[in-house]
Amino acid sequence: MKIPMGDGGQLTPQTRPTATPSITPLAAARPVDDGGMGAAGQRLGNTAMSIADNALDEVERAKKQEAQKQAARAEQIQQLTAHAAVQTGLADLNEELTVGVKTGAVSKDDARKQWAERSTKVVTESVAGLPGDLGALVTAQMKEVGGRLNNKLEDSIRLRDQSVADAGLITYKEQLQRLSASDLPGAVSQWEQTVRTAGPAAGWTPEKVEKEVQGFKETVYYTKAYEAVSLARNNRGQLELAEKAIADMKDLDPQKKAVLLDRASSYKFALDQKAELQAQRAQRQAEAHLKRAEATFQTFQAVSDKGLALDPAYIDTVIKQTAGTPYQAGVVGLARQSQENGGLAAQPLSAQRAALDAVQAQIARDGNTPALAKRRDQIEKVVRGTETDISKDPLRAFVERSPVAADFKPLDTSSIPALTKGLQERAPLAEMARLQFGRPVSPLTNEEAEPVRRMIAALPPREQAAALAGLATVMGRDSARGLAAQLQKDDPTLGYALSQTSNMTTAGRSVAEMIVRGGLAKKDGTSTKNEREPDVKLKNWSANITTQLENVYGNQTLTNEIRDQAILVAHSLASENGGKLAERDLTRAVNFVIGGEIVEHNGRKVPLPAGITQDMLEKRTRSVSAAELSKQAPDGIIRAAGVPVPMDEFLKKLPGQELTPVRPGEYAVLINGRPAVNSKGVPVLIGVR
Repeated sequence: MKIPMGDGGQLTPQTRPTATPSITPLAAARPVDDGGMGAAGQRLGNTAMSIADNALDEVERAKKQEAQKQAARAEQIQQLTAHAAVQTGLADLNEELTVGVKTGAVSKDDARKQWAERSTKVVTESVAGLPGDLGALVTAQMKEVGGRLNNKLEDSIRLRDQSVADAGLITYKEQLQRLSASDLPGAVSQWEQTVRTAGPAAGWTPEKVEKEVQGFKETVYYTKAYEAVSLARNNRGQLELAEKAIADMKDLDPQKKAVLLDRASSYKFALDQKAELQAQRAQRQAEAHLKRAEATFQTFQAVSDKGLALDPAYIDTVIKQTAGTPYQAGVVGLARQSQENGGLAAQPLSAQRAALDAVQAQIARDGNTPALAKRRDQIEKVVRGTETDISKDPLRAFVERSPVAADFKPLDTSSIPALTKGLQERAPLAEMARLQFGRPVSPLTNEEAEPVRRMIAALPPREQAAALAGLATVMGRDSARGLAAQLQKDDPTLGYALSQTSNMTTAGRSVAEMIVRGGLAKKDGTSTKNEREPDVKLKNWSANITTQLENVYGNQTLTNEIRDQAILVAHSLASENGGKLAERDLTRAVNFVIGGEIVEHNGRKVPLPAGITQDMLEKRTRSVSAAELSKQAPDGIIRAAGVPVPMDEFLKKLPGQELTPVRPGEYAVLINGRPAVNSKGVPVLIGVR
């Protein structure tokens, strides 16, 4: 008999076989001796039935175990679902209340009350569907979550309390800062006590508490000190009291204390100056009324020498006070000079220096006195002021000093035509400035020169040269020299080009244009693009040209300018020659700049103007007549090396003497290395044309 098995290898219950009755023949009713086989078969059948019964019991037990597992899983899912519902609900409630506390929408007491009520409701509603024992279990398990979220809410409440406390401290701090204006120690004490007591409640660390205490002290003490200095700025005595009070402020930041003390010192210095000026004014007024005519005259002279316009009423008063004294004529003369020239500062710089030399000569001759020392100091101030102003902006210095410049108007620098028209009106003013200061003066102020420089520099080289030449023609040679020096400060190339507008090469080329082109070639590198194969390398250009100009000009500044101009012309020539330069080109560059060539005359290098040869120069020195020189030396005496020499004797020695250039085509005669001069010390010049 076979035992059926399931897929899992377990016994599969089978239907117990039904016994089939058999008909036993009567003849066979008696026992038959089968050797025990029947009994064995019976036993085997009983065993099979027992096995089948056991298999049925195992299946029932398996089903029961599976049902128990499913019931446990369902209970676990219910528990987890309840957990999630509780946690989510409590988290949402906590977030809502936390935000409300932070924004102030929910008070801390109301937040605690809502948390107690609503958190319980969240748990109760979440476990409502659970069996009693499971609901109690979940409720117990969620206590830790609720406690943690409750702690988070309490943290928010604590932070809110700290924020409110912090805001209150800030407001209180502002109130105490205002109080410090009337009760500084009291405000400091109250703040320190409040901060040390309430600061921790506001979440302030010990370090922040100390910082706030010290910061408040420094702030209110600085405010007090600053106000003290500001209020006392017009009273020297109060400033000294403020300085003493500030020095005693130990809680004031040392750096700020130093700044305030410096400010107080500055105020005192300004008050001292003001007091000194007032005292001087009072002294002058007292002298005008009480002192002798000499003192009145000296005061009047000091005022007039400052170069300021004098009040006619003041002049009349001084004339009346000096009436009948030797000083009256001096007052009248100074008044006339002041009215005509605007005082000493309005006189030519040479006159200012002459006045200073005269006072110094008087001191050397007669001895110094307080009056002479004061007079010398006054003139020195005028001279130094004039020299300083001239060096900064010559035209502006002249306008400020000369009454003839009262109608001075700004130039229109928007275009070349507008500028040209304006220069025609401005040129006479620049010429007057030249005569007053003894040097070429640009017809432009510094403010006007800069836009002009930018406007011209933006043009192509040929147009730049043409524009500069046109301006030079309008303004004249001396004014052009002044403008060239002015432009040269910020744009040497443009300044050099302007100084060469009248210089043309023998081939008719503009030296000014060559300088402009050379500046561009130097900048873009086209003059040195074949640097590997030039006859003369760029690094040797300056040395070569310096050697050519050595001992030609007595003025080193002029020598340097000619060298720099020649280098720019050399860049132009090199650019035209594909970036190469021959040594002869450096000589050409120098000749172009000086407008001729350099020759040796009586052992000294001399620059000759274009068209003049060395032979022509020698013939010229032999042909100079006494009639020509008499215009420079009317008395017929020429000082050679400090020794007076008659005119005819000087003329005999002239051909063999060295010459040094003064201007193109004009030379001074050197005797033993010193220029020959007339009786006034002016060098005697020989012109070659």
